[in-house]
Amino acid sequence: SSHFGSGVLPGPRPTSGAMAGTSPTGWDDVVAWRAGPFQAAPLCGFFPRSGFCVVPFPLGAAVYVLGGQHGGKLRNDVWALQFSAEGMHWAEVSPDLDPKGSVAAGQTVVSSKWSGRERFAAAVAAIARGRLAMYVCGGLGKMNKMADFWASEDSGQNWYCMTQQLPCGGRVDPGLLAVPGRYEQLVLCCGVSAGEGGMQMHADMWVSCDAGSTWEELSRPPPHMEPRAAPVVAFLPGDPAAGARRLLILGGTCVGDEREGLLADAWEASLDVGAKAVEWRQLGVPPEAPAGFSGHTAAFDGSALPSEPGGGEGEAAGGGRPAVSPGAIVAVFEQELRLSPPAAPHAWAPCGVQGDAGGALRLPGGFTAASLRLRFLSAWAPPSGPRLLAFGEGGAAAAEVGRAQLWEVVGGGDKGGIVVREGQDLTSPELQRLSTGALVAQLALAGNRLHFRLLLGAGPPAGWVNVALKDKELVRRM
Repeated sequence: SSHFGSGVLPGPRPTSGAMAGTSPTGWDDVVAWRAGPFQAAPLCGFFPRSGFCVVPFPLGAAVYVLGGQHGGKLRNDVWALQFSAEGMHWAEVSPDLDPKGSVAAGQTVVSSKWSGRERFAAAVAAIARGRLAMYVCGGLGKMNKMADFWASEDSGQNWYCMTQQLPCGGRVDPGLLAVPGRYEQLVLCCGVSAGEGGMQMHADMWVSCDAGSTWEELSRPPPHMEPRAAPVVAFLPGDPAAGARRLLILGGTCVGDEREGLLADAWEASLDVGAKAVEWRQLGVPPEAPAGFSGHTAAFDGSALPSEPGGGEGEAAGGGRPAVSPGAIVAVFEQELRLSPPAAPHAWAPCGVQGDAGGALRLPGGFTAASLRLRFLSAWAPPSGPRLLAFGEGGAAAAEVGRAQLWEVVGGGDKGGIVVREGQDLTSPELQRLSTGALVAQLALAGNRLHFRLLLGAGPPAGWVNVALKDKELVRRM
């Protein structure tokens, strides 16, 4: 069995109809952010490169780039773009190596590294403060589609092969995520494999509870969910201890006899990895010929929060409009960035940029859809500095993004958390307590009362708390 984490492990052109309208259903409920113009990141030895992976550090302040190819040579190096008060700078985490390995006890293969590849999947997760897990799987190697799965527990410096043969087989452009707050729980979905008649697209989902050593397939989605590669995959904010988590699967590429191009649909999987259970539902129905996107040309930003929590899941209280999920999709169409709510990833609004005048944010010159990787630093990144990142074949660029104020719960350690009430009034109904150490986003601040939405930790998804009680601090501004 693995001891991983313990420290002892030996598009097509969008049509005018698809872009029509800047007030899609539910968009008025979303706190739209404003992004500043892109600034070029410093150059580094990683570029030029194509087919590489980009994964943001889950607690902000850094983003990692891995692998890919240039000039026909496949690479396996890892670099970090780090952000500080002094600006952006690159650091090589692990150099490009020719992997050599041996078999250790417990059927864990210890190697210097995974072999060079492109169009693979990567994910990161925080193990503890100062310790970061990183994962790599699938992709195109020298001879075929790769079916191995690799893990690192020191931010990509040293690597371990958790399995040489994934039960789903080799995949190109799959989706891969670690469950927030559960670094050892992983989700692998979709992608392209080699079938009997050529390429085969997938819409399946596999989960691992041991950092990638063993995998189990979950129940398949409804038949009308199209198989795809390179989808946008993201967990919605919520309580990691609550069991089921909401996973979004958005867009992606589709290649087959009946259809070829970019998808623009949205699916939500209510997923409990520990229980090996999933429930699927489609979020809205896209119109005919929508403008599609993929996990390369689009990214999900969980910091764009609904202005009101609404009625929770499904429809709002009283049978009104459906409650809006937190977050927004940002995608690139003809060099222009546009936003859409997750439930309607086909009604796009321009991203505001350059002051109060607004306007559409555009990628800098030299970035093309063919080699683009669009990513966000997490919602709890440092309060200043860039957070929207674009990576192309020749380098990277970053833009600042407005976001919600974040707070950390520091009180209630001896009482199981702090008191949460449904409303601002101190006589309103009391809800579940908010756990000490939880991270919340500010929806409103009225004197000593904070209206929040839960991002990380245990507690109700939204509510009101005291900032301080007498002279004791309960929540601390980050």
